[in-house]
Amino acid sequence: MEQIVNGLESHFMTAVLVSGAVALVIVAAVAFVWWRSRHAMEGGRTYLATARHTALFTQTDEPPPIRPSGAASSGGGGEEFGSRLVREAAARAAALRDAWDRSYREARGSGSAPGDPPSVSDAPTVLDDLLREQRETNALLRQLLDRLGPPET
Repeated sequence: MEQIVNGLESHFMTAVLVSGAVALVIVAAVAFVWWRSRHAMEGGRTYLATARHTALFTQTDEPPPIRPSGAASSGGGGEEFGSRLVREAAARAAALRDAWDRSYREARGSGSAPGDPPSVSDAPTVLDDLLREQRETNALLRQLLDRLGPPET
């Protein structure tokens, strides 16, 4: 019984030391990133980063709106810029999701866009479709594994 307790204590202490070391590495990485970003902000390179992000996330060719000279220094411009980046990123993510769904429907042979989400009365048919697709996927995976052959040891 004493050997079991000593073994468990040894494993527990090893786990504590390893998790402590991993936590220190994570904290060091976060501190380094924070230090580099603070150094970059103090170094005056924020204009280049802002211009680069504006070029990446702007979809229109319209010139930026002209602001009064006091608006840029009030600090509200950063919030507007950040919220615009978030809105544009969300719009791009939605467009990417729609393109993915459209290409998936085309690949599966059902070119029509889905209308309303299925209701509770459609649940058995939707479940049957999902099970059928799962069986097809499993069959394709089995064929792929058969082509690869047995694993080498």
